[in-house]
Amino acid sequence: MTFGQIIKKLRRDADMTQERLAEVLSVSAQAVSRWETDTGMPDVSLLPPLANLFGVTTDYLLGVDITKKGENIAAIREKANAYSGRGYFAEAREILEQGMKQYPNNYRMMRDLMYVSFYQYRAASDPKDTELAEKYKSEAIDLGEAILAGSTEDSTRHSAVQILCFLYKDGENAKRAVELAESMPFMAISRDFLLPVVTDGDRCYKETQSKVFNLVQFLEVAIGNMNVKLDSGKYVYTSEMQAALRDKQIALLHLMFENGDFGFFDTHLHYIHKDQAMYYAKVGNNEKAIEHLRHAAEHALRFIKHMDKEPYTSLLFRNMPAGSFATTGTNNDAAELLNSMKQPVFNNIRDTEAFKSIRDELSAYAGKWNV
Repeated sequence: MTFGQIIKKLRRDADMTQERLAEVLSVSAQAVSRWETDTGMPDVSLLPPLANLFGVTTDYLLGVDITKKGENIAAIREKANAYSGRGYFAEAREILEQGMKQYPNNYRMMRDLMYVSFYQYRAASDPKDTELAEKYKSEAIDLGEAILAGSTEDSTRHSAVQILCFLYKDGENAKRAVELAESMPFMAISRDFLLPVVTDGDRCYKETQSKVFNLVQFLEVAIGNMNVKLDSGKYVYTSEMQAALRDKQIALLHLMFENGDFGFFDTHLHYIHKDQAMYYAKVGNNEKAIEHLRHAAEHALRFIKHMDKEPYTSLLFRNMPAGSFATTGTNNDAAELLNSMKQPVFNNIRDTEAFKSIRDELSAYAGKWNV
């Protein structure tokens, strides 16, 4: 490969634009273009910073194998994702931060680190550790904005937009969340919508399954988000109506997954049933509160015990691989439910045998993964 071909591939592998590379090196974009077309060469003084930028040697720039770099990046990301997929975010962070030192402008690795920061922010937010939560939130925002500034890969940019919307929506930059959301494609022209239409055979079936699965997730989450605070200052639904909405979420998931193979929706159901338990405890319906706590525990434990799922068996999703699921913090679902059960709203049922039984079962699995 020529010098220009090497520079062009390194830049693309790092998911950088010519303009971004020019900015980092304090040269013009036209100069970078000349390098990549082999109509010009950088000053010899630029070779060391150029090599350092891409995590290679100057000899590498002049013709050493490029394949090894891609393999190294893939290995780093795979190792980090194996930890983050189990909720071991500190370990994943250490691996990714070391990787970023070696490949500082690889936006896919940067995206992985952004996700880790986001999940650590969520974990630090409940129970609240304001200082730590703000640290992780700020880091995730900086990484996301860096991706948008330099990456040209749609999937990487869209991932950054998704996380940034969540991070900005409740803060001082809520308008930025709206701006980013409005920049995304309409659902009707999305990949999930179009691929089932333009493919045939096995591919069409798999894409249609994926589309239906994503629509179920979208609808379930959207129902949960319907109780918004209006401009008048009032909420759309009363507490009783909110409980009815949660019943609809539960019914939807049981309809879609009639065999009880909820996959990562087990963690959704854990939280939905937990909120139902809190509502019924608050209104004094202790029997219903215990019933929903028991269901919450069942789903929390099932999620922990089966993080690497067998393929789905329910009609709409049969033979669809369930995959591995990222968790939301250093605590697993059992530990998080135990923390919720400490709230005063459960004081009236705390000393019952049923409550103690649920608590003891959860305690046996708190802090464990994939048991």
